[in-house]
Amino acid sequence: MKRIVCNIVIFLFILPTIIFSEEGNKGKQEEIWLKQIITGLTITQVSYSNWVKGGENALSWTASVDMKFEKDDKKKNWSTVGKFAFGQTKQENLEIRKSVDKIDISSVYTYKYKRALNPFLGGTILTQFATGYDYSITPKVPKSNFFDPVYLQQSVGAGFLLNSSFKTRIGIAIREIISKTYAKWGYTDNPDTPEIEKYKIEKGITSVTTVYKKIEENFLIDSKLEMFSKLDGIKNVDIKFENTFTAQVAKYIVVKFETLIYYDRDISKTIQTKQSLGMGFNFNLF
Repeated sequence: MKRIVCNIVIFLFILPTIIFSEEGNKGKQEEIWLKQIITGLTITQVSYSNWVKGGENALSWTASVDMKFEKDDKKKNWSTVGKFAFGQTKQENLEIRKSVDKIDISSVYTYKYKRALNPFLGGTILTQFATGYDYSITPKVPKSNFFDPVYLQQSVGAGFLLNSSFKTRIGIAIREIISKTYAKWGYTDNPDTPEIEKYKIEKGITSVTTVYKKIEENFLIDSKLEMFSKLDGIKNVDIKFENTFTAQVAKYIVVKFETLIYYDRDISKTIQTKQSLGMGFNFNLF
C-alpha cells in the first residue's frame, strides 16, 4: 500500500508537466509556468538559571518544505501543492516529543469554461512521517505512524476563480481512509461491529476555499478551508481550517504565525485547535 501511495504522489507531481508539454507541441499558447520550493527551519530555545519565578528549559525545532507546481493558460490550470513539516520539542524533565508532523499533497485540474463555472478534477493525500503517541497513558501508547492512517480523496465539481489570490470549489467526493495498525483509534474502525475495520470509504460533498495573498513584498497570507460533509447527515461535517501568516524581516529570516482548527467527529467530538508562533529561516530554492 505504501508503494502504491508513493507512486501516486510521484504521478501527481510529474503528470502536469507531461500533459502541458504534449499540448504545447500542438500549438503555442500564452501560459504561465510556476515552480516554487521553499524550505524553512525554526528553532526556539529557553534556558533558566537561578530563576526565582520558576520555569523549565525547553528546546523546539520545526523543518518544513512547501512545494508548488502550476501550469496555467487560457483554457486550463493544473496546480499541485505539497506541504511537508516535521518538528520536535524537548522540555527539561520530559522526553523528546513530536510537535509537528504533516504530509499534505493536493492536485487540481481545472478547465476554464466560464469565470463562475470552472469544472475540476482533484485528488489529495494526507498522512504523516513518524509515530504519534498518546502521552495521557503511562507508559505512552502509539496511535499513528507513517502512512497509518492515510487519507485519500478524489473529487469532481465546479470552481469559482475570483482572482489569482482567491479560489473556491465545491463538488462530490470519495474519501478512502486506511489504517492497518491503529484502526481502533477511530480512523477506520466501526465500534458497533465485532471485527476491526482497517479500511473505510466515505462519500459526500466537499468544499475547498483557498486564499494566497502577498501584501506588499514582505507579508504573505496562506489560508485554506476544507469541508467534507458525509451523505448521512449534516452533523458529520469534517472541517479543517489552516492559516499561515508569514512576515519576512530580512532576506532569509521570517516570523511565522500558524493556526489550525480541525474537527472530525469520528476521531473526537470536540474541536481541535493548534497555534504556533516562531522565527526562523526560509530559503526559496526556485
